[in-house]
Amino acid sequence: MYTRALNFFNSFRKDIGLANVWPVSLHDIVAFIAYMYKSGFAHSTINSYTSGLSFYNKLNDYEDYTQKFIVRKMIDGVKRTRSPQMDTRLPISRELLGRILSILSCICSSAYEVRLFKAVFSLAFHGLFRVGELTVQTMSNTCYSNHALNVNDVQIYKTYLEIHLVSSKTDQFGRGVTIHIPEQLDKCICPVVLLPCYLRDRPVVEGPLFCHFDGKPLTKYQFSAILKKSLHALGIDNARWSSHSFRIGMATACAIEGLSDEKIKSLGRWKSGAYLRYIRTPV
Repeated sequence: MYTRALNFFNSFRKDIGLANVWPVSLHDIVAFIAYMYKSGFAHSTINSYTSGLSFYNKLNDYEDYTQKFIVRKMIDGVKRTRSPQMDTRLPISRELLGRILSILSCICSSAYEVRLFKAVFSLAFHGLFRVGELTVQTMSNTCYSNHALNVNDVQIYKTYLEIHLVSSKTDQFGRGVTIHIPEQLDKCICPVVLLPCYLRDRPVVEGPLFCHFDGKPLTKYQFSAILKKSLHALGIDNARWSSHSFRIGMATACAIEGLSDEKIKSLGRWKSGAYLRYIRTPV
């Protein structure tokens, strides 16, 4: 994010004819914030990009004008006048998960791929996983996700799964967390049933937990593409569904089923009230 902020700021100065000099003047920072605001940037993005400039200043021992009163007040003003964009992504329910898993045999190219996607979709839902914790960005051996589960991170027991998530988006220092997922009443969507079925046929290769029969890891794009194709095959408009719909869906299911707020936060590994944005209970 900070690198993107720096690159965007450099492009901004070049486009409007400002000199590429450091430390950045107060005038340039104010102009940058005004430009982002007029361009429709969200408060969170403007704040992050300004923090990126601040970080670069501190790293190089430059005077940091981003902490000036006028800059902080501009950012506060953006927050007051710009409402956050509503998240319109829809939750996947237990019932819809079952329908998605049942249609995979008509979507996937082989029986192995069916078992792969049944396992990964079920785990994404019941473990409230982010897609980056289950897939890689690309198939390149040098581009494995820092957070994707490894095949050695999973232990299977008779009535539950024990998964060690080494790191995640909110655990950049790799403290790790152990997740227990119990068996479900509906065995057709139960990860305690579906994951072992997949692992019995998984090629004996080290690396990410989810991979194709040739050993190549499952990518984020492939995960989303099969989800979209499944919804389309079910006659569902897939425009408002994404990989995050599994995480939203389980959080919503937990709320409907009466779990406490603290329990939902714990299951989803949230450290703040951000979990509330994931709960889509009927009004």
